Amino acid sequence: MSEIWSNNIDYYRNILPGYTFYYDLPLLSNVGGVGIFVSNSLCHNTVDTYKMNCVNVENLWVEVLKQNKKYIIGGVYRHPNSNVKEFTNELDCVLSNVNRRKTPCV
Repeated sequence: MSEIWSNNIDYYRNILPGYTFYYDLPLLSNVGGVGIFVSNSLCHNTVDTYKMNCVNVENLWVEVLKQNKKYIIGGVYRHPNSNVKEFTNELDCVLSNVNRRKTPCV
């Protein structure tokens, strides 16, 4: 999910029983942000090694294990006034890193 806004977090945490809600919120604003729901029936954890260090970009990377197969699920939100070139370069680096590890990524 994108544009989750910081004032909605309690609502999201409680809306889907049996799921863990991961999220990344902007530091300087109430708007923007990304969130990912993952079923508690799956093994999952956040992966900070893929975290992008751009200004005005929220991003979240979760590793999910299903039937002994790992998957990376990413959520990314770039604020409209942020630097597109910086964002594109950072995202390309992250996706190249994921690709080198031969892990399917969504």
